[in-house]
Amino acid sequence: MMGDDLFEHVRSYIDQHRLFHEVSTIILGYSGGADSTALLHLLVSYTQHQPMRLVVAHVNYGLRGAESDRDEDFVRCQCQLYQLPFFLKKVSRDQLLTRADSIQMCCRTIRFEFFRHLCQQEHAERIALGHTLDDNVELFFIRLVSGAGLEGLKAMLPLTADHIARPLLNSTRRQIEDYLRENGFAYVEDSSNQGDAYIRNKVRHHIVPLIEQQLRCCLNEILTTTLAILRGENDLIEELVRLASSDPDLVRREHQRICLDLTRLMRLHPALRRRLIVQVLYELFQPDQRPGKLFQKVEAIMTALEAGSEIRPRPISGMIMIRTRSLCLECYRQCREAYPSLSDQYLAVPGSIKLTPTNQCLDATVLESPPDSTVLEDIFHDPSVEIFDAALIAPRLFVRARCSGDRFIPFGMSRDISLKKYLINQRIPVQLKGLVPLVISDDRIIWIAGRRRSNYAPVTSRTRQCLLLRLIQSTPNGDTP
Repeated sequence: MMGDDLFEHVRSYIDQHRLFHEVSTIILGYSGGADSTALLHLLVSYTQHQPMRLVVAHVNYGLRGAESDRDEDFVRCQCQLYQLPFFLKKVSRDQLLTRADSIQMCCRTIRFEFFRHLCQQEHAERIALGHTLDDNVELFFIRLVSGAGLEGLKAMLPLTADHIARPLLNSTRRQIEDYLRENGFAYVEDSSNQGDAYIRNKVRHHIVPLIEQQLRCCLNEILTTTLAILRGENDLIEELVRLASSDPDLVRREHQRICLDLTRLMRLHPALRRRLIVQVLYELFQPDQRPGKLFQKVEAIMTALEAGSEIRPRPISGMIMIRTRSLCLECYRQCREAYPSLSDQYLAVPGSIKLTPTNQCLDATVLESPPDSTVLEDIFHDPSVEIFDAALIAPRLFVRARCSGDRFIPFGMSRDISLKKYLINQRIPVQLKGLVPLVISDDRIIWIAGRRRSNYAPVTSRTRQCLLLRLIQSTPNGDTP
């Protein structure tokens, strides 16, 4: 496909999906790579036919050192070439280590926060991104192996409800590279795309080529049809959920609380029932919350409902709870107690955080090898220190106060117990229970800091690296020793 052909192809796709209908300003997320560089040149040409203001946004995460700075310089030069407004966000390592449960997810969160801030500042109606058809095929396989349902398998959309437009989503990576080469357009390459550290790279370098070679097929062509079918069927289910959600006899909404009539809920098809439960839970989540393992939690709810079992209060994510009560499935946001309570925080590994309002510090240190038996014995007898097999612990821990329904398996036991009962047995005054730090790894309580560890991730003969957690008490003047 020649350069002019790609432009007409992309323009037709933009018009078909009304990506920029009645749009005056676009924020272009520009990394400097091949896809976003092609999109830059194509949109510059497009704005000559349909006058719009193009604003360029670039994020320098600093993860690749001099290479990240090179990308920033390249993007700035391209903007100067076309005299486009250029906005830059630089990110420190500390921001990446404290915001999310993975570096990639944290980068994505920061990137979209920046784009949306610019949308408000520049009065832009769209955020344009350079995702291609190849990206969508790769995302399909990533979500497939992660157990996604129909909503996830439909992959990325040309235009989303939050105004993200993807003009290249029907163009292949080969078409993009041909376009750049034929026109002599330079771009930068991200060295991290060459290795297999990320699952997307493994799919790109190995899975897709293997399937195409062994089955003699073109996945781009096949999955273009498949994704269109999945999107259409997902739209149908979403419409059925919308109708069910608006039924006042089935769904009753109150402040921070949504109740589903159990009799009417159980009459729904299981697929519709599952989607409805997920939707009402999402209504209660804060915009910046990303619930972990939501599918597994909803499936446990579905199983209990089908068995006719009572569902006692259990946490879904953060302060979001669910239970059966008075012939209803009740989803609600738990209010913090009137007594003092710890603030929710992420703890990077390695890293340290100050707990508010107790002024204690929680420190995470990685040991390159297990300590000797004497040190392990000292740790065993020191309630302020605990040690774990680092290979089994998440790279970012979550530290919070207790929630209703919390359970954990104490070290040395095989069955879980109620955290509430544990704290009662420890004779902790009710006004202090909210100040007891809980250290969470992958939605699992691994340590009631300063009191009891769980049976998860013990140090064994197969342990290579250890995670050492220390709860450091503040001194009278508020400092830590």
